[in-house]
Amino acid sequence: PEAGVMVEAIYVLEAQAPPALHLDRFLPPTPIRVVLNHKRKELGPEAAPEVLAAGLKEGDAAVLAAQMEEFGTLIPGMLRVTEIIAGKQSKPILEAATASAKEILGGEATRLEQLRQLNPAVRLDEVEAAKKDFEQVQEYLAKATPRLDAVRLILASMTGKQG
Repeated sequence: PEAGVMVEAIYVLEAQAPPALHLDRFLPPTPIRVVLNHKRKELGPEAAPEVLAAGLKEGDAAVLAAQMEEFGTLIPGMLRVTEIIAGKQSKPILEAATASAKEILGGEATRLEQLRQLNPAVRLDEVEAAKKDFEQVQEYLAKATPRLDAVRLILASMTGKQG
């Protein structure tokens, strides 16, 4: 990557729900990684974890302290952009989780409803409970958002080494 400042932000996509719903069947805590340069451009394969790890070294605290005021104005804006990108990246994950819940829980509710028509031993409250679980899971999945979990500031020097 070119010389400058980069931010690596790790978000965790998760939904908060009562444990009884076992929402992690459909949406386990899922990390979303976003790397952005100082121009607020998302970096792709050139910022893969293994590529960055190969060139990283411990940063100099004095250099960081000297540039803290500049970073104080630059970093918050970069983090807002990473949040937007993480939100966009979470959409297909949430769509897949919702589709899986619909297939499994929606299918179970439909099955119980059809079975009740054939077998009066299947109680109405069982059917209603299955429908309620499905509706609640859909509600909690719709509220799922990426949560910022970790941030790494990377200074890329002119020599190509990062710290």
